[in-house]
Amino acid sequence: GTLTFATTGPFGDVDITNATAIVLPAQTINGGFRVTALTGNITQSGTVQFTGSNGGTPASRFAAPAGSITLNDGANIFGGPLQVVSLSNTAFTNNNVGGTNLGTSNVTGNLVISNQQGAFTQSGGATVGGNLAVSNLQANAALTMTNTLNAVTGTVELATAGTGNAEFFNTLNTTLAAPTSIGGFLRVSGNGNITNQAGVTVTGNGTGFAGAEASTVIFGSTAGNITISGLTYTANRFKFVTTGTGNATLTHAAAILNGASVAGNLGITATAGTITQSSETVTVGGTSTLTTQTNDQAITLNTLTNSFTGAMLLTTNGTAGNVSIQNVLGTNLGTSAVRGNLSVNSNTTGNITNSGVVTTDGTTTFNATSGLINVGTGSNFTGTGTIVLNSSGNSTFTNQTAIDLGTSTIGGNANITAVT
Repeated sequence: GTLTFATTGPFGDVDITNATAIVLPAQTINGGFRVTALTGNITQSGTVQFTGSNGGTPASRFAAPAGSITLNDGANIFGGPLQVVSLSNTAFTNNNVGGTNLGTSNVTGNLVISNQQGAFTQSGGATVGGNLAVSNLQANAALTMTNTLNAVTGTVELATAGTGNAEFFNTLNTTLAAPTSIGGFLRVSGNGNITNQAGVTVTGNGTGFAGAEASTVIFGSTAGNITISGLTYTANRFKFVTTGTGNATLTHAAAILNGASVAGNLGITATAGTITQSSETVTVGGTSTLTTQTNDQAITLNTLTNSFTGAMLLTTNGTAGNVSIQNVLGTNLGTSAVRGNLSVNSNTTGNITNSGVVTTDGTTTFNATSGLINVGTGSNFTGTGTIVLNSSGNSTFTNQTAIDLGTSTIGGNANITAVT
């Protein structure tokens, strides 16, 4: 039934355990509130306002170990750390001027929290067996759920307003659900796979995160793959981080890589624009598959410290889909079709080779600063434009058509063959 209570003094706490369901009436407590309904649900019939705690931890604790919790009045105030435990679904609305601090919580079903004022933060891990939906309606305020004990099994929906950034960490796989809508920028990290549903929007207002990660959407996984597609985000600026054998795959209108450290394979498809990068280094331990689908859209990864270990598969369309690559290692071209100029620079060490069929329509330039060039020996290179070969060692080059050799510098022997 309905439960009424009262305290005296400025910091009087309330601790109540009831064998059945609890309905909270309109009530204001200048302290903490901790309530347990052993066999039923916790609901409310009026606004509840619990402003803080006289040393109790957490300040507000709601436990329904056999039921659900629904406290959605828009004027509710839960001051201090908020802890929730329930067997079923849980929904909270908090209008505390100091924001919401989510303490250690365990919800078997879905968890929905709406924060009306201030920032949304955590002081403990959140375990959610269902879906998680957290919205911060305070303009320009952050939503930060980066506790390393977070374990959300279902989808994750986040929302911020104005320039508010959102950060989320999950020990499990993370699926960003629609209608996730971030006013600022987004960082998602964790130990599992990271994916998204269509309909996720990042507006990109403000400057985003600090330092080199400013104005960037960031995804990172320590033991999984990252697969992002169908994201609405006009700034196009991304960073990917994986460890172990983790791959990163992006399908987006265009892509500006603001650094990347991908232990496995990197795949980027730009459906309408270019693939470029900032001055931050891109490092890939596996293969790199880069594609621009629209005519005359370039691929330009020209930061001198880039490191591409595996084969590079490069595809552009039109007549001016140029490609330019800088690599501190040797460069192995996989199956590629470049409808424009191709420039490959192994600028520190290593050779330039190919393991797949390569076709270029414009000028092809290979620069092996401290290595040799061995391209086309398996009848697998066709370049119709001028060929430029610069190497410190030997250059062996075979073209399936005529060769127009441009100004070249070869430090060793030259073995150049035009098949037809």
